[in-house]
Amino acid sequence: YIERLGGKNRVERLILMGGPHKGAPKALSSLLAEPDVLPFGRLGERLRQVMATFYSSYQILPIYPCASDQNGDKVNLFEMDDWLPDEQRLLLAAARQFRSELGSGSSVPTLSIFGYGLKTISGLSFYRDSKGSMGELVYWQEPIGDSTIPQSSAVLDGTEIYPVQQYHGSLFADQDVKMRIKLELSR
Repeated sequence: YIERLGGKNRVERLILMGGPHKGAPKALSSLLAEPDVLPFGRLGERLRQVMATFYSSYQILPIYPCASDQNGDKVNLFEMDDWLPDEQRLLLAAARQFRSELGSGSSVPTLSIFGYGLKTISGLSFYRDSKGSMGELVYWQEPIGDSTIPQSSAVLDGTEIYPVQQYHGSLFADQDVKMRIKLELSR
């Protein structure tokens, strides 16, 4: 809205909370392996198949190299599509187009509120066979985010930052965050 639809003439300040501006490695887990999430249990593979049809599943993929193959080479899965079945490659191409239109900054003053210091998936390693199929997935976790989004991804370039040690799903309920938003809205 701000960058493409004239919103910069109407918006004085933008407040972002835990957004995956540079993507979230955790999103790869939903595309590559069935989620181990209750209450889905045995329906996990079906859930993965359904999620693989959503444009948003590709729009939040990391736009930076966060994976390593069996040779230790860094891989940017957002830039390549041979790891996906044919029907999903169009969704990734659409995500690349969306990202290019979205840009990487804001033309209005912006505050990025984000979580830090909690174990968050930061990348993965995999084995790739001669046909290009990926297997033996191992996800890395480090205390670098809010358990969902790495802090480096949650900060939009060129913005003011407000870090809180909080889980992604609790950012909106955090008392310090509520006070900061109240301060922002009452300026």
